Amino acid sequence: MSGALVEARALTKLFSVGDGMFRKSGATIRAVDGVDLDIRERETLACVGESGSGKSTLGRLLIRLIEPSSGSLSFGGNDLLALGSRALRQRKRDMQIIFQDPYACLNPRMRVEDIIAEPLVSHDVGRGKSERRDRVAALMDLVGLNRGFMSRYPHMFSGGQRQRIGIARALALDPKFIVCDEPVSALDVSIQAQVLNLLEELKEKKKLTYFFISHDLSVVRHVSDSVCVMFLGKVMESGPTAEVYAKPLHPYTMFLVSAAPRPDPRQRFVEKPILQGEIPSPVNPPSGCRFRTRCPFAAPLCAEIEPPLAGRGPDDERRVACHFPRA
Repeated sequence: MSGALVEARALTKLFSVGDGMFRKSGATIRAVDGVDLDIRERETLACVGESGSGKSTLGRLLIRLIEPSSGSLSFGGNDLLALGSRALRQRKRDMQIIFQDPYACLNPRMRVEDIIAEPLVSHDVGRGKSERRDRVAALMDLVGLNRGFMSRYPHMFSGGQRQRIGIARALALDPKFIVCDEPVSALDVSIQAQVLNLLEELKEKKKLTYFFISHDLSVVRHVSDSVCVMFLGKVMESGPTAEVYAKPLHPYTMFLVSAAPRPDPRQRFVEKPILQGEIPSPVNPPSGCRFRTRCPFAAPLCAEIEPPLAGRGPDDERRVACHFPRA
C-alpha cells in the first residue's frame, strides 16, 4: 500500500522449543508466519485474536524489539532490517511501545521523574537534568498527571495512573509510531475508557500512528481505523474496522464479532458460529488452513491447500484468507 508508514512483507518469527519433549526434535513455533501488513500514517491499526495468536510478537517485530526470522520491514520508506546498530538506535526514537501491565513495566525503585526521563537520558536528549526535568513536567501535564508527583514511586499510584506514567515515558522522545500492547486490559473497566480517550487525544495532538493490540473487540471498535484478525500466527482477515464489524468475511472473525458485547441488540448476527475443539498446537499446526479444525464450514479443500490472504472488492482494502468467505 503506497504511503504506508510501516510496511511488512512475509514477516516471520520462529521460536525454538527449548525444553521438554521437543528439545531433541528441534521443534519450532511459527509465532508469526508470513504476515503482510501496511499501517498508514496517523492511522490506528488494531490487531485482534485469542491468546497465543501472535499479536504481541508481531508488535515487537514491527519496532525491532525482537528480530524477525525472515521477511522484510520498512519504516517511512526505509528498510528497517538493513540498519546497523547506530542507525537503528536513532530510528528507534520514532518507535515506542506501551506495555500491557502498568504494575510490571515500571521499576519500583525509581521515582516517576527518573522513569519518564529514562529514554531522554538513554538517547542523550536535553541539556542536563534541569532541562530534562522540565520535559518530564510537560509530559506529566500532557497525560493528566500532577507534576508534583515527580518524586513519588510507582507503588503510590493507581493502575490508571501507572499506565499514564508508561504513556508519558513512551512519548518522551516524540515518536511517530507506538505499539499499544493491550494497554487497558489490566485496568478496571471504569478506568479503561479514560485511558482510551487519552490515547485518542494524544493521537490527534501528536499526530501519532498506533498498532493497537487487543483481544477485546468492543475496545477495538472504539479506537481503530482498520483491523487485522490473527489466528495461530496468520492474518485471517483485515480491512476498515466498520466494514469488518458490519460484514465479517472469515468464520473466525464472525465468531469474534458475534461474541463481543454489542450495545444495540439489532446489530447482533443471526448466524453465530460455534468454535469446535481446542486451539491447535503451534508446534504442529493443521495442514492447509490452520483454522479448519475449529471451523464449522470447513471442507476437504481446507485441509489440502492453505488459503492466501487475498483482496476482495475493487480497492482490495478488505482481505481474507478463506476458501469459502461468508459474504
